[in-house]
Order: sequence, then C-alpha cells, then structure tokens
Amino acid sequence: MKPASRPPLFETVRPAHTLTISSGARTRSIRLRPWALKTGIAALALSATGCVALAALILSGDNVAAAFKAREARTVSAYEERISDLRRQLDHAASRQVVEQQRIAARMETILERQRAIEARAELMAPLVEEARPAVLTPAPAASAYAAEPAPARMPFEGFDLRTDRASDARLALVEDAPRDVLLDTIEAKLAVAERHQAAELDRLAAEVEMRAAQAASVIEQAGYTVPADASAMGGIFIPLGSAGSEKADEGIARLSGALVELRLSREVASSLPLGRPVNGARRSSAFGVRTDPFLRRQALHSGVDYAARTGSPVLATGDGEVVRAGRNGGYGLAVEIRHPSGHITRYAHLSAIDVALGDLVERGETVGRVGSTGRSTGPHLHYEVLNEGTAVDPAPYLNAGRGLEMLL
Repeated sequence: MKPASRPPLFETVRPAHTLTISSGARTRSIRLRPWALKTGIAALALSATGCVALAALILSGDNVAAAFKAREARTVSAYEERISDLRRQLDHAASRQVVEQQRIAARMETILERQRAIEARAELMAPLVEEARPAVLTPAPAASAYAAEPAPARMPFEGFDLRTDRASDARLALVEDAPRDVLLDTIEAKLAVAERHQAAELDRLAAEVEMRAAQAASVIEQAGYTVPADASAMGGIFIPLGSAGSEKADEGIARLSGALVELRLSREVASSLPLGRPVNGARRSSAFGVRTDPFLRRQALHSGVDYAARTGSPVLATGDGEVVRAGRNGGYGLAVEIRHPSGHITRYAHLSAIDVALGDLVERGETVGRVGSTGRSTGPHLHYEVLNEGTAVDPAPYLNAGRGLEMLL
C-alpha cells in the first residue's frame, strides 16, 4: 500500500467557490469547483460571441438585401433608359421616313401637275392647230404676191405626239429599280422634253401664221383696204396653264392665238370684197381705162375688164353677196349685178344666159350666168365691172389681190 501523496510544498491551493441561493426561509448553497466555473464562463463567452455573430449576420443580411435591391434598381433604370433611347431612335427614323414620304409625295404632285398642264395645253392647242393647219400646208407664196411661180412649200405641220419614244421607254425601264429620286428625275426630264417640244412647235406654227397674216394684210392693202389690228373684245381672269417650266409653251399658245386672230380678220375682210376670178381660162382682151371704142373708133372710157371666152363658159361670182339685178340692161345686154358686204357692186355683162334671180344670195365662185355676146358687143366675151359707191373702178387691184390671197387664205 502506497502512502498517501502529499501536495507539493509550494503548490497553490485554490479554494472552492460557493453559490448561495436564498428563497424565503430556505437557503441553498452550491459549491462550484474551479473547473466548473471556468467551463461556465467559457460557455457564457461562447454564447455572447454567438449572439454578437448572429447580430452581425442579421445586420449584414439587411445590408446585402439593400445592396441587391439598389443593384436591381440600377439595372432596371439602365434597361428603361436603353428602351427610351431605342424608342427615340425609332421615332427619329419614323419621322425621317415621314418627311421623306412627304418630299416624294410633293415631287409626285408637282409631276402630276406638269403632266396635267401638258395635257390641258394639248387640248387647248388642238383647235388652234386645226385652224392653222391649212395656212401651213398651203405652199407659201413668193416675195411678190403676183409672181408667176410660188416659193417652195414649207414642211407641213405634223401635230403633237406626247408619247415617249422606245429609247426613252427603255431608259425608263432601266431605272425602275433605282432610287425613287432617280426615277422621278427621269420622269421630270421627259416632261421637260414634252414641254420644249410643245413650245418649239407652237413657235414654228405661230411664225408661219404670222407670216401669212402679214402677207394677206399687205395684199389687201394693195387693193386699197386695211385689215383692222384687232376687232375682238376679250376679257376674263388669268388662269395659268402650267408650271414655270411651261411658260414658253403658254406664250406660244398666246402668240398663235393672236396670229390666228389676224389671219381671221384678213379672211373676213377678203370675204367681204370681190376678189375672185369672174371666169376661168379666159384671156383678157381689154383692160380698164381709156381705149378706142370698137364701134365709133373714138377715145372713150372703158369702165371694166373684158375677157374673151367661148360662148356658154360659166361666169362666176367674185365674192359673196346678193343679186340686186338680173336681166337686160341696155348696152350691157343680159347682165347680173351683185352687192357685196363691203358695199361694192360687181357687174357681169353681155351674158348669153342668166342662172340667178333677183334677191338670190350667192357665194364666191358660184355660177351666175354664161358668157355670150348680147348688147353692145363684137363677140363672145365677159365684160366685168367693179363699182365702189356707184363709180366704176379698175378691177385689176381686186383681181391681183385675189390671186395673191388664194395661196394665203
């Protein structure tokens, strides 16, 4: 048996701790050994550390949630800003497209207006061209209205053809797949060609008609009469036919209209005068003026012009008018007298037969009788007189003017 071990000499003896719990009259003491106390303190410290850690964890969790929410908010804001930017870009592109469509639509409307102006001008030109066509198709006379041979005829007017030629159609087909501006430029170029063609043809036609009207007025003046400058009264508001590019064509229409008015006035004056031939294919056997009388062999005034012709040849009215005498008239034999709108009276004498009656209305070139030798006559011929205000005048200026106007009117 070993002897009981003794504590070391210098070993520190730690006293045990006693925990006393009193409850009323009862008292309870608990003795705590050192190791148990240490264990309790350690457990208490560990619990405190856990509480602190748990509190820190809870606090850090709140911060993380707040940071996540903030990040999420920033992301949403970035997406919304990006969407807004895309919308702005789409709106800008749409507005540019609308502006482009409006620009193209405006150009198209301008093109349509020019096309409508060309068509309206062509419709307005049609009756003018039709009226002017005879003046252009008739060979132009020589410088002298009484020349034996007329000057060469000018090229006839062929009218307007606004249809595009095949080469232009082919060029247009090549650009159909090109940008719209290129296509519109091509169409506008074709319209410009049509406008220039209209203007050139109108100028050429107006120049022809103006020349004819001036020559007709000159011939009529040689007969002793003047064509009025303009006997028409006109008015109304100004309605332009087309765009600024077609102003020259519009001026051509106005010029041609004015020339046709002058030509029409010349026709009116000419139609009122006795300017036609009284008999065709006849030889002039005696002129107007002083001559030796075929019966008395003395100088006397011959008040007309004699045309030797076969008996029965048609005698023609030299102008429109009314028959004011038809029958025997002394030395004139069978005779016809016609009063014309100008006031002149023409006399057709020595007829073998009369084909009209008093009061008949006749036209220029209409047969009024037949060549004969009645009355004071030496043989078959027509005695033709022109009386102005009751006085016999030389028929030669009227006959010459008639020959000149045949090629002009």
